[in-house]
Amino acid sequence: MLQINFNENITAEQREELDCAITFAQCNMEQTIRLSSIDKLAKKIENKSGKYTVQEVEVFKAQKSVLENEVAECKVELEQLQDDYDEVLNHIASKVNDDKDFVVENATEIAGNFLRLLGAANNHKLEKMALANLGTAEMYDCFLICHDLNATTDNGRMTLNKEQKDAYKQAEQLVQGALRLALSIPENDYTEKYNISFNKTDMRLLHETFVKGFRNKYEAIKDADGKATADFNYAGYEMSYAISRKKKKDSDEYSYNFEKFNEVVARIAIGKIAKKAEQN
Repeated sequence: MLQINFNENITAEQREELDCAITFAQCNMEQTIRLSSIDKLAKKIENKSGKYTVQEVEVFKAQKSVLENEVAECKVELEQLQDDYDEVLNHIASKVNDDKDFVVENATEIAGNFLRLLGAANNHKLEKMALANLGTAEMYDCFLICHDLNATTDNGRMTLNKEQKDAYKQAEQLVQGALRLALSIPENDYTEKYNISFNKTDMRLLHETFVKGFRNKYEAIKDADGKATADFNYAGYEMSYAISRKKKKDSDEYSYNFEKFNEVVARIAIGKIAKKAEQN
């Protein structure tokens, strides 16, 4: 497991409990990935569109069988680790509440975030699953203003107007506030206190990775009857961000996907945890 700062009075039994809890968190995330892969393979095996050959479908069936066996094995391991995970999770959650003058409604989630972060260390596939409920619509709006392509000089250098400067400040406040809510771990029987916050370099990383890229958009040319033809026009480009937004059907509301954003935050946070251990 990732080297962290343990409580100086931790016993061998408690160290084993923590190791088991982290292994549970890791296995549980891996299980989620396997189940998702099985669902995707099942659709390929169904082959409604006829896209795949008989030989390819047989390969998908074999892959699905392997994953199903791994799921069964992992289920047994999770059952064996469940008690230790619950013990550690509930203990850390109780300390989160003891550290406040009020009941923290998401104390269990905070403890779970911490254990999943430790479980995701050294496995990039799990980083996107480590943090729950970190991003907000307000955060998306702020980052979008920060990275407005229209605020650019003739040579492509980014300029900052007052609105963008204010957005950068607000984005930093929102991120730090979210981290305090999601990853404030008081001293407990297993570890030292962890209050994860981002410095200017961390925030720069978050901004640098917010813009993922772009793609060209095209519009079909319609005929006299209004039907789309095989010809099309260029319709500009569409940016891709670490936080994606999609308008809900038959509604003015939007749904947001924070998976990529949370993945970057988790990656930075894991590094912060590791560096704290190196300093001691």
